[in-house]
Amino acid sequence: MERLIRALSLRDELSEENLQLLRSLSFTQKSVSRGKTFVEAGSWPQACFLMLSGIACHERKLENGRRQLTGLRLPGDLVAIGAYLSKQIGSNRPVSALSAF
Repeated sequence: MERLIRALSLRDELSEENLQLLRSLSFTQKSVSRGKTFVEAGSWPQACFLMLSGIACHERKLENGRRQLTGLRLPGDLVAIGAYLSKQIGSNRPVSALSAF
């Protein structure tokens, strides 16, 4: 959780109330294998993800079967938080692990 707090603190000043709220959140740490899709396209994610290590990407499949990377996620990034908090269907771009984490 401290990584998230550091990342957010770089963008905005966090009040003591916000810090306490962030520290009270529960989370589960999971490992993801290289190449595994952990946010499916067009789905409502059951959780948001804080990248602790590794690299992930947003991608789209091309007509020729190849994939195009449309965004990168690095340690400290929150993945799928918008769709998770809004309880709406997320992006039509899946998120996959480029390295194990």
